[in-house]
Amino acid sequence: MKIKSLQSVRSGSESVKAYVAAIKNGQHVVPSNGDWAVKKSNSERATKIFDNQKEAIDYARKVAMNQQVELSIHGRNGQIREKNSYGKDSFPPRG
Repeated sequence: MKIKSLQSVRSGSESVKAYVAAIKNGQHVVPSNGDWAVKKSNSERATKIFDNQKEAIDYARKVAMNQQVELSIHGRNGQIREKNSYGKDSFPPRG
């Protein structure tokens, strides 16, 4: 479901607003010319560049926790391989 359609479904819902904000302001760990970059969602420029993925993930996790947003970790091929939400989880898993 697209962000725009989520907003229109329950425009007054605080949980949907929190979810949309977490996605819009999320952090991404992405490959960058043999290094690993931490980028904010929808940003062209990297916040910081690291020699290895582990250091980039550690840094991005701290930023995501501080900002209470979602962290997306991309693999070498650029596809998302892991996601973690550090905000108020508006759609918690069942169970």
